Amino acid sequence: MVDMKLPFLNDGSLVYAGSKNPLEQQEYWVALIEKAYAKLHGCYQALENGKVEDALFDLTGYLP
Repeated sequence: MVDMKLPFLNDGSLVYAGSKNPLEQQEYWVALIEKAYAKLHGCYQALENGKVEDALFDLTGYLP
């Protein structure tokens, strides 16, 4: 289970994944997926040195 508490900076922007487009800054699905993935691996820091290929395989079940 993943809660909806996302890490924000003082200016209201997300700390990790988020849209840079001002029209899409109210969409949080990317941040929620990232949070769930970080929770699966223990913490956000565990994602820092990961490979995109591994994440794509974990999320889709297919080889990238």
